[in-house]
Amino acid sequence: MQEIQEEQDIIGGAGGNGTGGLLIVYAGTLQNNSNITSNGSAGGSGFRAGGGGSGGGSVNVFYNTIEKFGTITANGGAAGIGTRNGESANGGAGGNGTVTVGSIANGDFVEYTEE
Repeated sequence: MQEIQEEQDIIGGAGGNGTGGLLIVYAGTLQNNSNITSNGSAGGSGFRAGGGGSGGGSVNVFYNTIEKFGTITANGGAAGIGTRNGESANGGAGGNGTVTVGSIANGDFVEYTEE
């Protein structure tokens, strides 16, 4: 049993997989009634240390006209938790990704700004 305990003492949680990815949307008319997301994955929990969350991805939305914006996110994944109380450490949260939204008219990109 002692060998198993010593092995567990060095086990940490797995990090989050990859990133939120790359998402490119081109719409003649943008009508987002819900959510567009490219979020990272949470880190795993571990005996000695939690794993780090993966980074958020990149969302790029281009449109000619907009009817409804909805919610667009590229959040980093949550930190994994160290499960040995005060003797373990949590992992780090993944960094946020990027969101770019704008119209393309006559070949020019105009970034969306809230009014």
